[in-house]
Amino acid sequence: LAGGGFIFRNTFAIGEKIEMVVGMDRIQGVIERVNVLDTLVRAQTGELFTVPNGEIRVIRNFSRAAFSSVKLAFMVSSTDLARTLALLEALGQEAVTLLPDLIEPWQVLAAAENLGHKTPLTVIAKATFAHAATAKLEIAKLLQVRLQTAGIELAE
Repeated sequence: LAGGGFIFRNTFAIGEKIEMVVGMDRIQGVIERVNVLDTLVRAQTGELFTVPNGEIRVIRNFSRAAFSSVKLAFMVSSTDLARTLALLEALGQEAVTLLPDLIEPWQVLAAAENLGHKTPLTVIAKATFAHAATAKLEIAKLLQVRLQTAGIELAE
């Protein structure tokens, strides 16, 4: 009955990347076959898991997300923090029109609790699903150019 439920509920399909909880184990990979008795999942390392459908407890489907996340971390000199934050705020609004894979303006987070000579910042953005890798490169390029133009150097 569990196998029939997966098939009729359209929980996952062949070719989708998933993670499933089976007993105490987590299995992550791409669905290769689904039938009434079991599901075959190919792991990134090449192993083929044959999972009895009655053993599957939780399914995380990466292929049906509304967006993909982009995360870029970098450091700036604390003396440039105010200028950097102002630039990032304005550029986040502008980037939505410049970068077609960006869904909405990014968020800027401070990655550390203590201030010192350098401040770690993280830009978190939402890209159209499955385009995070290219969006990350485009965001990095845009940040690099705009920070350099503003005379803000990235700290090591």
